[in-house]
Amino acid sequence: MKRCPKCGRTYANDTFSFCLEDGSILSSPFDPQKTLVIPSPEKPKVIPLEILSNFASYRHDINIVLDRGVVTVNNTIMRFPSSVKPWERLFGEPNRRISEAHTFHIWDDLGLRFREGMKSIFAWNDLRIFLNLGKDKDEPDKVYKGRLLIDGSELDCMTTVDHINNLKQGKSFRALEKKGNEPQTLFALHDKRLSLYLETDLDQIVQYMMIQADNIS
Repeated sequence: MKRCPKCGRTYANDTFSFCLEDGSILSSPFDPQKTLVIPSPEKPKVIPLEILSNFASYRHDINIVLDRGVVTVNNTIMRFPSSVKPWERLFGEPNRRISEAHTFHIWDDLGLRFREGMKSIFAWNDLRIFLNLGKDKDEPDKVYKGRLLIDGSELDCMTTVDHINNLKQGKSFRALEKKGNEPQTLFALHDKRLSLYLETDLDQIVQYMMIQADNIS
């Protein structure tokens, strides 16, 4: 069967090419008895309310940019490794300090944490930027709401690892080896003297990014 696209008249004879009423070219042959199957729409993903709240309240008064192994914060180059002092000059006094095998300097309102290792036990240090929060006591009270870019790819509380790798320049984040059937939630990128780590949830949405350097001399 064919149909006229202008007047809607149908023709059982598929040898017809033109409508006898208005001369329009007829449609391609079709089976009027065939059931049209419309695929079910994909079930929408439920986004937790706390993530939506984080996204809605983003601000850009802090800009952390990683570009080809160089870290800048509000256009100030930050050297790694370093002590906590340069970070205190940028962000002010931390809200909390937790001292165990190493010292956590935590800026609760900024969503940032600097870990300073004791030379006798842990000689490395790192900066963690929390885009989403868990329940650990050494995490800040609030998420980071500034701007965060890695080689041209911008991160926020909804960003996935694939999204970062698709947009960033240079090396991609690679999954670290996992044990058994555990889901993959840790990814790493080694760029010059820096090691970058992403921890994600089961949907590979980034929870935090960690910038780690070599030993403090």
